Amino acid sequence: MDNKMPNQVGWGERVAYAMSDFACNTIFQIVGTYFLVFCTDTLGVAAAAVTGLFVITEIIDSIDGVIWGQFIDRTHTKWGKS
Repeated sequence: MDNKMPNQVGWGERVAYAMSDFACNTIFQIVGTYFLVFCTDTLGVAAAAVTGLFVITEIIDSIDGVIWGQFIDRTHTKWGKS
């Protein structure tokens, strides 16, 4: 007997999504780390200033993610939600 809910995503799709998300986040972290080293070593910006820049962008990203999510949830067109 299958205990799967009608709208539940299968394990194969979950694992595939997790693997692609892991790869995306790994690349993002590598680029972010390189940018931090570049700003401090090449441009001569203080590490605290670059860290503050990273914090500010994460705060803005957390706020605009909610705004865009609400916008997409309320969008209903013949082409879909987004």
